[in-house]
Amino acid sequence: DSFDVSLREDFTPVIEHQDYEIDYAYLSGGERTAVALAYRLALNQVINSLLSKIKTRSLVILDEPTDGFSEQQLDKMRDVLQELEIQQLIIVSHEQKIESFVENVIRSKKENNVSIIEK
Repeated sequence: DSFDVSLREDFTPVIEHQDYEIDYAYLSGGERTAVALAYRLALNQVINSLLSKIKTRSLVILDEPTDGFSEQQLDKMRDVLQELEIQQLIIVSHEQKIESFVENVIRSKKENNVSIIEK
């Protein structure tokens, strides 16, 4: 199952599935996360194409981009991320499966209200 997502002039997303418009409120948690991720990645591409002097064009940072994702959605996300033409991708996540499709993992843990980096 796939969705078609476009934007109205006021940047409100229009979500269609099998030629029917679906209100964002009726999507599942994983579907909402997928739409939000697609929106962020598309917005990143638009900004990079409009602003040629932007110094972070080869960097994308995603904070918890897989909340509510199924195993199938995680696999699809891996495929999408591999297609991105960026030099550095930073993903902040609690999802262990993501570790299998990234080069480096940095863990942090909290002790006495202080975050400590583990390697």
